Amino acid sequence: MNHENLIKWINRSIDDLLQLSGQYCWNRISLNLVFILSDSNEFDGADLFKRRESRKMINNSKTPITLDAAIEVLNNEYHDLYDINLYIFKAD
Repeated sequence: MNHENLIKWINRSIDDLLQLSGQYCWNRISLNLVFILSDSNEFDGADLFKRRESRKMINNSKTPITLDAAIEVLNNEYHDLYDINLYIFKAD
């Protein structure tokens, strides 16, 4: 993935994730998608359990944004990106 095709890869990943969730999840996932952005360095905790708790608390406090807004942030931070993980955080 490079800076020029970031949007294409994110859209493809979203489609793949929704397809997998449709095949393997009991619940239907809404197509009303919103996003949050997190940096793995913002989570505290000495062990995995404490980091998971920290991640959940921090992510729950974030305001969801549109895909376009998320891509704009990612484009601005592209030089500092190491890893992008896509999760279904919440589906309404």
